[in-house]
Amino acid sequence: MGIVTVDVSMSLDGFIAGPNDSQENPIGDNGERIHEWVFDLASWRERQGLDGGASNRDSKIVAESFENVEAAVMGRRMFDNDDGPWG
Repeated sequence: MGIVTVDVSMSLDGFIAGPNDSQENPIGDNGERIHEWVFDLASWRERQGLDGGASNRDSKIVAESFENVEAAVMGRRMFDNDDGPWG
């Protein structure tokens, strides 16, 4: 049997995106505020093909969360708002 883990950034009041999300605005109005803690971490930046970033405990935890990931599951709104290969 496989191991399933879940990882998501969520505000204390339960939001994972801002209001008014759409394909042009995929994480909604000011949605990046929920995730901005990760944007300067070296492990996240490397995953995005970017250089630099902070190498600290948070970066190590994020790097560990990327290990052994073989699939990503997305909900309907993320699917509808993304311009992925499924068109």
